[in-house]
Amino acid sequence: MNLIRLSLLVVFISYFSSAVAQQDNFSINSFTIKKSDAQSVTVEVDCNNDGSKGVVFLGAEANSHDGTVRTFEDGRGIVPVGKNVKVPASFRRPPDSGVQKTDILRLYLVANKGGVFLSRNFDMPYVWEATNLPINETDLKYRYFLAFGLNFNEGKFAAIDQLLDKLISSELTDTSGHWELSWFDSAMDMEFRDRNDTDNLKRIQDWKAANPRSAGISIAEATYWRGAAWRIRGNQANVNVDPFALKLFKQRMDTAELALSKSKKYASRNPAWYEMYLLVSNENGKSLTFSENLYQEAIKRHPRFTNLYKEMALIYAPPYGLADWAKVEKVIETGVKNVTNSDGAIIYATIYQYIASRQQFEFDIFRDSLASWPRIKQGYEHMLAKTPNAKLLNEMAVYACRANDKDTFNDLWTKIQGKPEKTIWPANYTPDICTYRFKEKM
Repeated sequence: MNLIRLSLLVVFISYFSSAVAQQDNFSINSFTIKKSDAQSVTVEVDCNNDGSKGVVFLGAEANSHDGTVRTFEDGRGIVPVGKNVKVPASFRRPPDSGVQKTDILRLYLVANKGGVFLSRNFDMPYVWEATNLPINETDLKYRYFLAFGLNFNEGKFAAIDQLLDKLISSELTDTSGHWELSWFDSAMDMEFRDRNDTDNLKRIQDWKAANPRSAGISIAEATYWRGAAWRIRGNQANVNVDPFALKLFKQRMDTAELALSKSKKYASRNPAWYEMYLLVSNENGKSLTFSENLYQEAIKRHPRFTNLYKEMALIYAPPYGLADWAKVEKVIETGVKNVTNSDGAIIYATIYQYIASRQQFEFDIFRDSLASWPRIKQGYEHMLAKTPNAKLLNEMAVYACRANDKDTFNDLWTKIQGKPEKTIWPANYTPDICTYRFKEKM
């Protein structure tokens, strides 16, 4: 029983932490476990709050010592002003149905404006028993994104390397053929977006010192310098860029490319290394021949990594400039053929969706490219058969509207139940436009 594993649910007070949890008149003093089962844990925390930061919230999460197993925050409590106030907070199980173990409870205070300003770690061994209950869909989707980002912030670089090695060797994918490995790139991009550059660069240097032959460090470093380059240059559509900004942009992109090129011997075992190199070298003005040669080498070594086909297809169909749709189609067909561990129709649909999402506003996928609606439709049908969810339903409905497929659209609209996820619908194909269009034909 988990309550026994939690020291019989006694008041669990620890005076040992990874850092002093004191800032002015704020503190996290102790905690009591109030409720626990295979799905979640709720704790009651003793805090001090002098009221100087306005509204303050308490959050909680747990992780393993090595950082590879992490829970998800479930509910924050508002911290009243006062000394020794009692505040509840809860967190959900790590997103896996099997037996898992976490060792550390992390409690943190969050200001309404400004984010986390105080945190404290407590020892709290906990065994999450196996469960037959469904796992939260969002938790499953973002589990690796969360792990990579938090471990990077906490300096747990060995945990990142361990996760990368696991995902590279397992070639683990979700139901749409998306490699879970890709969450590493997403997490690094998010970490370096509008963040303190000095802190992040120091973390990269610390990681490199800890494991100079990491399969991920050169990608993180390239992501850092690529982001710094685009921040100085401005929007990609800006053609009249200040000459000094362009010079600095080039210097930073060169630094990003150098981080990749000099790590090839050991880092290219990670297929995401090729993906990042294709992206950086193209943005840094390398020739099309260079990109094509790099792509051919990449798919020879990592033929099942779907992102390679997405990135090369986007090089042939840039958001700004002329597209070669015949070459795009050839890349996609190669991906459909080579990604043998997935459904070809799904690969076809997801690569075209990736390209279309990055085109200019007026782009029409069925007018301006060689995309086949029947094949895209089949891909979405197969994805929905594996994992029914609102996002896929909405995406498919947008494509049905674009393809002028009244029957498919009306069927999907019934399933959406008149509650569309509006962020998925482009401004030129809104639910109002599409429903009105097909009602007029009835």
